[in-house]
Amino acid sequence: MCNKLSKIETVLGPISPDKLGTTLMHEHVFVDLATVWLKRRAEEIRTIHGSKLTYIDKKVSIEFLGKLRRGDIICKDDMIISDENLVSEELAEYKKWGGVSIVDQGMPGLGRDVLGLKRMANLLGLNLIAVTGFYNHHSHPSYVKKMSVEDLKNHFIKELTEGIEGTPIKAGGIGEVANTEPVPHHPEEKKVLEASFLAQTEVGCSFTLHPSKIDSPRKKMVTYGELYLDMLDKAGANINKFYLSHADWFTWDMKYLRRLLDRGATLLFDTFGMESYSGPPYFPRNRTPNDVERVTAIFELCEAGYDKQLVLSHDMCSKHMLKRYGGYGFSHILEHIVPELLEWGTSQKQIDNCLLYTSPSPRDRG
Repeated sequence: MCNKLSKIETVLGPISPDKLGTTLMHEHVFVDLATVWLKRRAEEIRTIHGSKLTYIDKKVSIEFLGKLRRGDIICKDDMIISDENLVSEELAEYKKWGGVSIVDQGMPGLGRDVLGLKRMANLLGLNLIAVTGFYNHHSHPSYVKKMSVEDLKNHFIKELTEGIEGTPIKAGGIGEVANTEPVPHHPEEKKVLEASFLAQTEVGCSFTLHPSKIDSPRKKMVTYGELYLDMLDKAGANINKFYLSHADWFTWDMKYLRRLLDRGATLLFDTFGMESYSGPPYFPRNRTPNDVERVTAIFELCEAGYDKQLVLSHDMCSKHMLKRYGGYGFSHILEHIVPELLEWGTSQKQIDNCLLYTSPSPRDRG
C-alpha cells in the first residue's frame, strides 16, 4: 500500500490509514492461474502426472473436490475465478464477518482486473487495493523481456502514481513479485525484483515478494528469504514495508523465521485453509502445513513479541477454496482462526496487529 502522503490507494481512490480496518494482505479476488501453471509444468505434467490430466478440462464438481483439496489432480477450471456474481457472493461473506479491506495480488498474466475490482468495491463497500508488478517469468507478458530494470521501475511508478492500464485506478503497492527456478530467481525475475526495490524506495509503498522454494534432501522446502533481504538492504528499500509471502510454509524451521523477523521483515502467514496432504501439483513431493501448525507458530511468535511483523491471509486462488465449492472462503480467518488463536491465549491486541487493524500508534506498514 502507498504512499508518501500516508494515504492508502484503493481502486476507488485514496483513503486515510484509519479507514483500513481488518485487512487481508494477500488474496486473489479475480485470478487466472491456468495458463501460468500449465506453461510452467507442461512437460512435467505430460511425463509424470499421468491420470491427473483426466480432470484437466472438467468443470469443478463435488465428485472430485477431495482430489482437488489433496492436490492430486490438475483442473484448469479450478484455477480461474472470473464470475463477478460468484466473487460478490464470496466477498459479502468476508464483510459479514467484519472484513473491511483486501489487497488483491493480481497482475498481468494472473488475471488482474482492476475495473472488476472497482465494481466489487462499489457494490459491497469494501476497500479493495490493486498492485503493480509481475509474477514469475512464466506469466510475464512478452514485452517484459524487452524492458530494462529502469524501464520496469518507471512502469511500476507510473501504475503507482498515475494509473493502471489507461485507467485512473492507481496501484496501492507492489506485488506479488515471484521468484522460481533456477533458484533463487530466473534472470527475468531478477530484473523485476531489482526494479521493484527501486520503485519501492522512490515511492515509499509496500512490496510483497513470493520467494523461490526448492526441495531439500529432507523432503522439506528451503527458501532464499535472507538473500532477498540482502538485496533489499543493498537497494536501500524500506524493510518496514516489505512483506515475505508464504512464510507459513516454513513453520518447521522457526529459527529461520526468527532470523527474518529479527532483520525487520514482515512475514505473511498467507495460506490459511490450504492443507493439501500431497502438496499442490507444482510441489508434488511436499504437503502444506495444516492450520493447527500455523496457529501454533503464530501463537509462539506473538508470545515472543513479533505480532507487529506478522500478517494473516488465505492466498485465495482457486475455486475449491471458495464457500460455494465447499471451501472456507475469504472469511475463514475471521470465522475460525481468530477464535482458535484466542483459545490458545493470543491477545486480541496481538491478533489486531496481525490483521492490520489501525490503532492510535500503528506500526508503519505502508
